[in-house]
Amino acid sequence: MIVDKKPDTSDPPPYTSESGGAGPSMSTSPPDIARCNLLCVERSNEKINGSYVVDPSITIPEQFLQPLREDEVADDGRRANLRLVTTHSRIDADVWVLDKTDAKVLTPNRLVFQSTHGAVDIRLHDLGRKAPCNITVRNTHGSTTVQLPRDYVGKVTIHYKHGSVSALSPRMAMLSDVNGER
Repeated sequence: MIVDKKPDTSDPPPYTSESGGAGPSMSTSPPDIARCNLLCVERSNEKINGSYVVDPSITIPEQFLQPLREDEVADDGRRANLRLVTTHSRIDADVWVLDKTDAKVLTPNRLVFQSTHGAVDIRLHDLGRKAPCNITVRNTHGSTTVQLPRDYVGKVTIHYKHGSVSALSPRMAMLSDVNGER
C-alpha cells in the first residue's frame, strides 16, 4: 500500500444551500418588481398572493384612487400605503417598505390586510432601514401569521373573531388583548 503524505491543497467543493428557509428574508434589497403606493387590492372568492414593494415617495393623483374607506376617514383621511382585502379566501404576501427619502418628519406607513374566510400570512422583510409602519390585520374566520423583522418599528393591531393568532414574539410589547383585538 502506498500512502500519499502530501497535504491536500485542493479547495472543498462549493456549497449550495437547497433550503428555501422560513420567515422573512434577511436581504437588504427588495425584489426587482414594480413599486407601489396607496395600492388597494380587493378580491371576492379569490386569494391574494404576491410580493409588494411599497414606496411612499410615489405620488398618485386623487382621481385615480379608490374612495376613502371608514377606517381611513377615522385615521385623519390617510389612505393605507398597501391594502389587501379578500372575502372567502386567503392572503399570502411578502412586503418590503422603502423609506420616504425626502421626508423631514417620518409619518408611519399604513399596511392593512383583511380576510373574512381565510388565513392571513404576511411577511414584512427587513431592508436595513427604519421606515416606521402601522400594520392592521383583520381576520374573521382563519388563522393569522405576521412575521416581522427583528428591528421592526411600529404598531401592529390584529382583529380576529373565529380564528387564531400565532404566538407573539417575546420581543414584542403587547399593549392590549381585548375581545379579539390585540
